[in-house]
Amino acid sequence: MLHQNERITDLPEIRFVELNKMRKFDKESPITFRIEFFKNPYSEACKELYKVVPELKEAKEVFEQAKADPKKDV
Repeated sequence: MLHQNERITDLPEIRFVELNKMRKFDKESPITFRIEFFKNPYSEACKELYKVVPELKEAKEVFEQAKADPKKDV
C-alpha cells in the first residue's frame, strides 16, 4: 500500500498546482513563495521574499530580461 508522498521511482516528478486555490500566503512554505511569484512577481509579498530568497530574485531578473526582449534567449 502506498502512503501519501511515498516515492515509488527515482524518476523526476511533476506537480500541478492550481494557483487560484491558494487562499493565503504562508511565510513558512517554500511552495507558496513560488506560487506568489507566479501569481504576481511585483506583489509586496514578493518584494519581501526577494530579500531572503535569492533564487526568486534571480527568477525575477530573468523574467524582466525575457519581458524586455522576448526574442532573445535568456
